Amino acid sequence: VQTSFAGMIVDVAQREYPAVVATMGLVGIDPNELGERIARGIVGGVNGLLAEVAADPDHPRRAAFDSLVAEYVERLKHDPAFRERVEAARQDLFASPELAGYLAGLWQDLEDWLCWDLARPHSRLKASMARALEALGRSLAENKAFGESLNEHLEQAVERFAPELREAMTGHVANTVRAWKDEDLVREVELSVGRDLQFIRLNGTLVGGLIGLALYAITQALG
Repeated sequence: VQTSFAGMIVDVAQREYPAVVATMGLVGIDPNELGERIARGIVGGVNGLLAEVAADPDHPRRAAFDSLVAEYVERLKHDPAFRERVEAARQDLFASPELAGYLAGLWQDLEDWLCWDLARPHSRLKASMARALEALGRSLAENKAFGESLNEHLEQAVERFAPELREAMTGHVANTVRAWKDEDLVREVELSVGRDLQFIRLNGTLVGGLIGLALYAITQALG
């Protein structure tokens, strides 16, 4: 991100102030190096401010941000014109090819990092997930109210999504079995039932044979 930001600074400077950039080159100043320094300073300052705000619940910037968000929420609720402007800006933003390309690049970077991290023996993601699950387990063991609340939310989620999941699963299984060939279906049944299928076949053969013999004997007796 910092490298991209530095490149943007140099691009803007070359486009808007070409004479200044040319003069910098004459006096031995590398515009790219200067852009990296400026970007590094800006990113470091922003990160420092964010860390300071995160560490202080009563930080004035936090209070100002909360107040601004609350004001925007109220305007979205009660100001139709403002709501229309925000909606139009949102649609323009999501329709932007530049944004789509940027988000696609971010997603690809995230996917690459996840694959790289998970392949490491000491994966940071695995360690973080293990710590989170351990903390969740401790909370469930020590806080009965939390466990009851979690169970209640899970039950509500299951009740809400169960009908849709049931229909989807039923349709998926039916379509899958319907697409099987006869030999595939027979093989799956044999694999599922196993040796019991052989006994079923043997019993069926014996019972069918005995019934045939009985019918033949009755026919001969009556004849």
